[in-house]
Amino acid sequence: WGGMTAAGLEVQGTFNGKDPIDVSAMPGMVGKVTGLAVVADMLASNPNVITAAGTLKTGSPAAGGGGNKIQVGCLMTLEMNAADQAYRLTVRTQIPSVSNTFFESVKKLLTE
Repeated sequence: WGGMTAAGLEVQGTFNGKDPIDVSAMPGMVGKVTGLAVVADMLASNPNVITAAGTLKTGSPAAGGGGNKIQVGCLMTLEMNAADQAYRLTVRTQIPSVSNTFFESVKKLLTE
């Protein structure tokens, strides 16, 4: 997490969800819809905070051609307050525009 600290790499926001929060079901849903791996050790210490990491494949071609797509490291933390039906989402990637897009995509899934 500390390795991606340059300006613009992190996007964070707090918002209310559209549905009641099922804390026990959220880790599976997060892994499934984002493609990121949920860090089980951190989840065990606080089930209201989901930390996930992985690599996102963009639709943009990578330098050098060959049909490969740009891959971007991604870290995500989703803090849940079931009583208030609220979330705090933090996303960090290596590319600011990817951080913004990924944040907005996850937020949309939780709020619409």
